[in-house]
Amino acid sequence: MESEDPAAKHERARSLPAFLEQASHNLNCVPVLFRDIGLEMVSDTRNYLIFLRKTLPELQPALMALDRFGDALQNVSTREDFLLPQELLERILRFHTHCDRDIQEINDTLDQEIDEMQQILEQEARSFVSGGFKTQCPHSLWSEALKSIPMPAVEKDGLIGLYQSEVNRLAKRRLWRAIRGKVDIGLQTGTMNISTAAGYLKETGINVEQTMSSVRKYTLNPGYQLCYTLGLRRFLDLFHRYGDENLQNFVPTVLGQGEIDFADLEKILRGYQ
Repeated sequence: MESEDPAAKHERARSLPAFLEQASHNLNCVPVLFRDIGLEMVSDTRNYLIFLRKTLPELQPALMALDRFGDALQNVSTREDFLLPQELLERILRFHTHCDRDIQEINDTLDQEIDEMQQILEQEARSFVSGGFKTQCPHSLWSEALKSIPMPAVEKDGLIGLYQSEVNRLAKRRLWRAIRGKVDIGLQTGTMNISTAAGYLKETGINVEQTMSSVRKYTLNPGYQLCYTLGLRRFLDLFHRYGDENLQNFVPTVLGQGEIDFADLEKILRGYQ
């Protein structure tokens, strides 16, 4: 509903009923998990629309349409399984990650990332205990940049919560992202169920309620959690091949491209060698 155009929110309010009616007609044999999440979202959305109705009276028809959508969702035919055919899943994964790796290669990459980040964190923890922390940052600006990285809240006894030194903040975040990727791919391939995935995610220190909520919603967008780790590792690979010894050209070349696919970026970087 947010827009710089004052008329836009009124138009969106008027168009919501038609959208919800079409969504109701599209419901067919929905996974039970998706239906349950959808009903929760209907309830939250209804409360939000009621709040907005004070300034958007056009929302009253939308509220009625939302109730009808909720009724349709409540009575829709369901199935237990939410897994996609492997060919379709791999196509969606390629769309989100912009790479042609198969599921096994993706799993191997995530495992490698987790192992590397755990080694960094364990090394820093040993260094801190044995003789006090000595920064390995090349200069103070990098140190300050690490401090500015927002970190998820973690429980005191969580795995990531064990590591406190400044330089490993980036490694913590990379580990956290990779674990989310493992949960995503595990759910979508059926190697993890919801409870197992929630337990795996809890090892990062996230509280139980939040892990269960996150894991359930991961099922709605297959492969989305993979883009963080795979994208970072792909970029680091490009940097090591084209930027390590030519940083002055690498930085402006990358920044000058705007939003661009990694494969296209590599073609451009290769042309500057």
